[in-house]
Amino acid sequence: MFQPLGVFIDQFLRGFRSTREVLALKSGLELLRKGKVAEAIKEFDVAIKKDPRNGTAYTLRAVANGAIGKYPASLADANRALELNPNSATASAARGKAMFQLQMDRVAALAELDKAIALDSASAYQFVNRGDVRRQLMDWEGAIADFSKAVALAADSVTIFYERGRAYRMQRKLVKAAEDFNQVIELNPSEPQLALAFAGLGDVLRLAGDQKLGEANIQRGLEINREFVAIYFYQLGALFGRLEQFPTALNYYNEAERYGFQSVWLYFNRGTIRLKQDEYVLALTDLTEAIRLNPQNNKSRAHRALTFLANNDYANAISDIDLVLQAETDSETLGLAYYIRGMSRMQLDDDSLLSHAISDFSAAIQHGNSSANVYYSRGYCKLNTRDAVGALEDCNKAIELNPQDACAYYYRAKVYRYIQNFAQSIADSTTAIELDAQQSDFYLYRGIAYFRSGEQQLARADFDKTLELDSDSYIAYAERSNLQRIAGDLDAAQADIAACLKACPDAFEKYAKAAFLYHDLGDIEGAILSSERALQIQLDHHDATLVQQRIADWRDSQ
Repeated sequence: MFQPLGVFIDQFLRGFRSTREVLALKSGLELLRKGKVAEAIKEFDVAIKKDPRNGTAYTLRAVANGAIGKYPASLADANRALELNPNSATASAARGKAMFQLQMDRVAALAELDKAIALDSASAYQFVNRGDVRRQLMDWEGAIADFSKAVALAADSVTIFYERGRAYRMQRKLVKAAEDFNQVIELNPSEPQLALAFAGLGDVLRLAGDQKLGEANIQRGLEINREFVAIYFYQLGALFGRLEQFPTALNYYNEAERYGFQSVWLYFNRGTIRLKQDEYVLALTDLTEAIRLNPQNNKSRAHRALTFLANNDYANAISDIDLVLQAETDSETLGLAYYIRGMSRMQLDDDSLLSHAISDFSAAIQHGNSSANVYYSRGYCKLNTRDAVGALEDCNKAIELNPQDACAYYYRAKVYRYIQNFAQSIADSTTAIELDAQQSDFYLYRGIAYFRSGEQQLARADFDKTLELDSDSYIAYAERSNLQRIAGDLDAAQADIAACLKACPDAFEKYAKAAFLYHDLGDIEGAILSSERALQIQLDHHDATLVQQRIADWRDSQ
């Protein structure tokens, strides 16, 4: 992969002021030139041990640590180098880059890179450094400006032309991108770099409409170094993924895989995109492959659990999360994991799991996952454990966190309906509908609140709208059946009962609901027979006790 180290080493050597300094650090620099960064760091360790006030050694070690992603160590070395030499441009650049990669104050990080350029405006390396950061921020204009200044200072650097070519490609300035990739090829760098340049040129030519010549250049790159061509396309996939241009990202990930790129992150990234696009089978395939390549990668396992959850496979979601929680220490991953397990337990429709779901949502919040979704989900579980006060607090917090989240108002409407504050329940349901008018349940539960408050015409309109959006809403049929009965239209009520039973999700629910409706129509014997049939089907159902109590009450009333 291209790194600005080549530019740095050449210019740094020229910047030495004494033979003694060159001799002390030359071996480390030569190792850096050969790409043996870990060995170079050991040489710089020796130099620092011999002279703890050798600011140059700290600077070089900061650069080397940054080159292999050891940014905390790089930042520590850069800070020490600047204590010894506050005017070290390279140390400021290393500090700025480390701060950026560690996601610290990005304004301050760019200020450090600006300072490095102010201290050493004749160094191409400083402009390449800032250009690289601007590229990662997707500031293509700023990156191109920095790379162009670097070209003017080091016109023989393949690194600069390649990076500027990539920036031009993202701006779809295809002629300029092709010119830069061709310049890399003319400079005839090492084979991996040459392969990358041919891949870039081929990609640009295809975008420009010359499919045949584009494929020929990509093939040339594959012949030189297949691995680096695959990496080029993988990087484009990752970039378009960050831009949320998912179809383009998937195309490039597929191409990288076709050229032999096998990486946990390819399968993880592609799997998460497919999850976002509701392609659950393909997402599971990718995330399972990511886990196979690295069973210790808990991010992959957590996102596979999220895919199971989205596909209503709650048992497998919980199984994956249990494994994640055995070994994970990263707070962000833990926050996601506890949320997924809480949601899975909530969806299993088992009252005995609700307290565990509440504990999971609380743990998710403790680990920083404090989204509106987590709060109103916990609120829903609290409501179902008869903790209306706690449920209302959580739904209020969810709305505070995201006033545009329709579900937060929907769940709070449920809480208000439970405590029989129908006016507030209707108000919150109306707000939810204003935010998202295509959710059938929003109309259903506003209709129930209207019905309970005596507004039968408004309730009927909401039940009709519910069934327009979801013809399988058995609760809407049941509620509308009751309206029809009250209005005296028993034939319509019976028709809604039949539709309700047809739409019921399982046999127990079907007969239990039928019993309730038959009772409302005055058919007590039919209600008792339907209830007994429900118990015959599933005596261990979580509503079985309630059904048994109804049978006893109805028999007493005969």
